[in-house]
Amino acid sequence: MNGIAQRQNEQQALQYLAAMRQLYKEDKRRTTLWFAVSLIMALAANGGAGDLRLV
Repeated sequence: MNGIAQRQNEQQALQYLAAMRQLYKEDKRRTTLWFAVSLIMALAANGGAGDLRLV
């Protein structure tokens, strides 16, 4: 095996990978929440979805 193949399976590399996955998961959740809140606020400011004009 070459150096990369060995290092990617070391404990520290696996811990970094797990941390990156956790951060990505948390950020994805925050982004979804931000989008939902923004959409609700936009619809509320516009008087509801019935008055929404896309043009």
